[in-house]
Amino acid sequence: MSALEKIFAAIVKESAINLSDLFDKSFETKSFYGKQWKNRINNRRGSLLVDSGALRRSLKYTITGNTIVWTSNLPYAQIHNEGGKIKITPKMHRFFWAKYMSLSKKVKKGKKGQVLKASKTNYEEAQLYKALALKKIGTFITIPQRQFIGESPEVKIRVDKIANKYINKLIETFFKIKS
Repeated sequence: MSALEKIFAAIVKESAINLSDLFDKSFETKSFYGKQWKNRINNRRGSLLVDSGALRRSLKYTITGNTIVWTSNLPYAQIHNEGGKIKITPKMHRFFWAKYMSLSKKVKKGKKGQVLKASKTNYEEAQLYKALALKKIGTFITIPQRQFIGESPEVKIRVDKIANKYINKLIETFFKIKS
């Protein structure tokens, strides 16, 4: 491997590590370079993409030559990152009913049939799943974009900064040799 190839490899490796940290912060800030993620429909505390942390932990990068590719083994990663429409399948339909039934059992009501304050979150979430379960199979649900990875001006700035650092080291080394 030539000296120039080693420099490119170092730039790519450091960029991958630096950008991975940057993309990971999207989950902390619940935004992508200043663009806030849309809130959940059911106003539940927290964010949809950080409930279990599985999506955040699933992001991995691979380096091939001078290219970095981030991937996730989770099937829902792309739809959340890019947004879009998904078709309700029979399996999803059953899941929505199961979630509705499960959450409905957790709802506590007062003597007059009113939902108790402590159960309000379960009630609201149950109603959301009921509404989803009542949608016909084959209809579409719109998933808003909650981008956590991708190109942006900040990515370019960071990669340029890393590349410039290595180029400056190369120039310094070159001039030390010549002197």
